[in-house]
Amino acid sequence: MSRLLSLRPVGASGIFDPSLADTPPGQRAWMSYSAVDPSPRWPAKNPRVISTHLAYSDDKGATWHDVGNTINAVSETPAGSDAQTWSNEVSSLVFDPWAPPGQRWKLFWHHYLQVNDRREFQHGWIGYKAASTPEGLAAATEVKLLAGRALICGCGALGSV
Repeated sequence: MSRLLSLRPVGASGIFDPSLADTPPGQRAWMSYSAVDPSPRWPAKNPRVISTHLAYSDDKGATWHDVGNTINAVSETPAGSDAQTWSNEVSSLVFDPWAPPGQRWKLFWHHYLQVNDRREFQHGWIGYKAASTPEGLAAATEVKLLAGRALICGCGALGSV
């Protein structure tokens, strides 16, 4: 049986890409997901930018509650006349019980540039964060694991990343 998952008021244009962490039975269930909203700075030029959010369930997934803060927010590049927004989508949330306590929660996702409503994947990377709690991922330092060609070779004229 399928059912609709609604996390209001998150995602003006919807939520997508849920990733459930494999936590031990009887513990709170955690999920990362993508929320789609207009760009804060250029809503007409980038109407669908993506950020990573976190939700939990205490009733085996019957209901979900958004944590209330964005784990990976969109960011805007002020340089130039083009609308440049950094999006974060398709996350994977991992609970690793064998990792050191400060790194048991891990998040992997696709971090890339959108310019005038075009996804510029060559200006992107797979990001990684680790923290002691799922909520701690919001403040954790991002590490670039795999980068697009434009970032590796220095091609293209972009603002700071």
